[in-house]
Order: sequence, then C-alpha cells, then structure tokens
Amino acid sequence: MLFSTYNIHYGVGADGKYDLTRIADAVAEADIICLQETVRGWPQNGYADQTAEIGRRLNRYFRFHGPMEADASTVSADGFITNRRRSFGNAIVSRWPILWSRGVMLPKMRLMNGFDLQRGYIEAAIAVPSRPLRVYCTHLSHVGSRQRLPQVAALMEGVKRAALAGGSCHMKLSGASPSQVPPARAARLTPSISAATWGRRCRGPTWLKCVQ
Repeated sequence: MLFSTYNIHYGVGADGKYDLTRIADAVAEADIICLQETVRGWPQNGYADQTAEIGRRLNRYFRFHGPMEADASTVSADGFITNRRRSFGNAIVSRWPILWSRGVMLPKMRLMNGFDLQRGYIEAAIAVPSRPLRVYCTHLSHVGSRQRLPQVAALMEGVKRAALAGGSCHMKLSGASPSQVPPARAARLTPSISAATWGRRCRGPTWLKCVQ
C-alpha cells in the first residue's frame, strides 16, 4: 500500500505556476494521498475546489476539511449577490471508499505580533482491502512551538481516544511548515506507526510504503 503526503501550496509549484493537473499526476501512483494547503472558493484561482479537481483527475474518493473559512461572496453591478465561501485546509484522496470522516479544529492562540490561520485535521476510516484503516491528515501552525505543541497534543489525544474505542488500525500522515524532510519512498511501516512530514515549501510529494 503506497501513501503520499503533499503540501501543494494552494496549487502553486516551486516555479510559481498554478497547475493542479501536474500535482495530481505527481501523486497518481499513491493509494492514499494526504494534501495540505488545499483551498476551495478562492478568487485567485477561479473559485476552484482543488480537492474535487484532483479527485476527479485521479478518479478517486476524496474528503476536504477547511478549518479556515471566510466569506468570498461577490455583488454584481445590478446588486445580485453570489454567495460563496473560501476555505483553506487539508484533504484525503483514496483509491478505496472513505467509510466515514470528520474534520476537527485544532487549538489556536491569539497572537499580538503575528498572524496565523486556523488549523485542523481530518480523521477518516478507509475501506482498504485487508481491513478498515484510520488515517489522519493535518497541517500544523507555521508560527512556532507555542502554537504547534498544543496542536500536536490535541491531535494525539484524538488518536488515543480512537485507539481506546477499538476498531480500525491507524496511519497518521501529517504535514506542517516550515522545515522539510527528504522523501522516504521505501519506509516500511506497520499499521500502528505514525509518520510525519514537515515541509518549508514542498517541491514534491513524500512517499510512504505500508506493508501489512
């Protein structure tokens, strides 16, 4: 089973070009994909639903959670309102059906001398051929440990509660800024081991191979 986690930076590559097709093709081999910095409803890219576009390109199941959400409505010259919302968050794209999922908000402190977006994670159970697999996808704060550590604690508490409840095995794929780990294409992981990637501005996806 091949996993990929990719901070797609709003769909813009290291060369400054917006190209969702290129991003989708880069992770096409993966069975389960976790995406960070995915957006929906932003005027800068034609109000695109990036998760849906990537999911359709790959013909996969998908789930998006945007913990940061704001109004993106427009008003025409004759006063007609087009209601829109813009959101920023994480997505899971899967070769197999997503049995259930939920989006969870992570802690965020108000900053007096900086700006940070609301963060969250997706928890999903995926119907892989062997047995249901629980997957977590998140993107932690870029500001520093004062923001990130409570977020890590909240995420791990959620994983712990799920384990106590029993049921599916776990694989956690997370992405956060601003440091980077080189791709690990051949990492052999058991279903209960978690793996994290931390990317400055990712130049490509990170790969994880799970052998059950």
